[in-house]
Amino acid sequence: MSATLSAVHVFPLKSGAALSPAQAQVEPRGLVDDRRWMVVDADGTFLTARRLPRLCLVRATPHARGLRLEAPGRPPLEVPLPPLSAARIASAVWGAAV
Repeated sequence: MSATLSAVHVFPLKSGAALSPAQAQVEPRGLVDDRRWMVVDADGTFLTARRLPRLCLVRATPHARGLRLEAPGRPPLEVPLPPLSAARIASAVWGAAV
């Protein structure tokens, strides 16, 4: 029996819209660019489409300098990669520390 992969989907922003690249590279952490960014509130609590359903409309496109966010009715937003010296924010995703 053989299998055929018909599509690949990555979600650069956790709970954001899917991207469907023609190909994807696999790293030890999974597909490149898949769920590498997430939205957190002021307390560091991650926000999900389960709580904010419109979050799934946000299209996040990674690039060498950071992330471009686009959403219906909103101007695009460029989010730069933080410098290596930037402070880290402790958070958790379903109880797992990130």
